[in-house]
Amino acid sequence: MKKKKTTDFNDELPAGSAVLEHTDILIHNVHEPDRCGKEFCTVHNRSNHHMRSFPQYWRSDIGVMERTCSHGVGHPDPDEFAIAKDIYLAIHGCDGCCQAPTQLVVRRDLRNLGK
Repeated sequence: MKKKKTTDFNDELPAGSAVLEHTDILIHNVHEPDRCGKEFCTVHNRSNHHMRSFPQYWRSDIGVMERTCSHGVGHPDPDEFAIAKDIYLAIHGCDGCCQAPTQLVVRRDLRNLGK
């Protein structure tokens, strides 16, 4: 017997549907979870990337999953472009939130050392 899919609200989902992360948006015509295999997937098997706390938004006009940052800007979901066929779909109006935080390395200022 196949296990029934449920949303975060424990409602039954129609076959081929999914709820986007951190939203109540239901999308349809989604592939079955077993098609993802062990690959990361924006719907069934999300990686632990730095934008996981951003709500997802499906851009049906261009067929790309986005994450909307707290500033209201849509950034391509990092898992989307692990499997992307057209990298140009990643072009977006960016405010920098899609860049993974980097660890700063503080070095001593060497400019005035010889004076």
